[in-house]
Amino acid sequence: MRIPLGVSGTATLTDELVRRAAEGAPEELGRLMEAIQPQVRLMVVARLCPLAAQMHDVEEIVQEALMGVVRGLSRLRCPGVQGLRAFLSGLVSRRVAAFLRHRRRQLPPAGRVCSLDTTVAGESCCAALWQLLSCSGTSPLSAADRAERVARVLAAFAALPTEQREAITLAFFDQLTPDQIGSRMGLSRGAAAMLVVRALRALRASVTPMGEDAAGGQVRAEAGRVGRPG
Repeated sequence: MRIPLGVSGTATLTDELVRRAAEGAPEELGRLMEAIQPQVRLMVVARLCPLAAQMHDVEEIVQEALMGVVRGLSRLRCPGVQGLRAFLSGLVSRRVAAFLRHRRRQLPPAGRVCSLDTTVAGESCCAALWQLLSCSGTSPLSAADRAERVARVLAAFAALPTEQREAITLAFFDQLTPDQIGSRMGLSRGAAAMLVVRALRALRASVTPMGEDAAGGQVRAEAGRVGRPG
């Protein structure tokens, strides 16, 4: 069985939707799977930093992860949005780790922009990350501009130290709370929040023009709110 991968999820995650899906309600399960597909793909891409030739591998890992959701949803410890995000984070991490154990990882050459599909380029959390890094406001962008900017972010992201990549992955792509990030990384909540701040500063320095200091305070303020429930 393969789960169809849509261009973008239109359903909105709520605690009630997650609870009903975990109870096995077919309609709610379908809506939940539609909602999480784009995020799961981004979570895989963030961990794999794929070249164009590896996008097939991304889709295979996404399929495996989504099937893991179907099989494991009823066993959620906390059947709500944050419980689901923690479950997805662990599940995707295990699937990607298994893939990398069986195939030697190919890293993008220095300075090369990662090749990404339109789903990744258009995803809201990547766009929000770009706006946070560049303090660029909300001016409309063409699809090509949006894809180029997101690709720049992910190419610079791939070059960060492992600990900083993990912090940004957990905060932006997995959308975990600071407490959950600290638990996953063996840090206190405060140390986890500061690591996210440092990682964002390093990433911003790689993708934004020199002299754009106005975004520095925004990075600090927004990083403190990353992953918190809305």
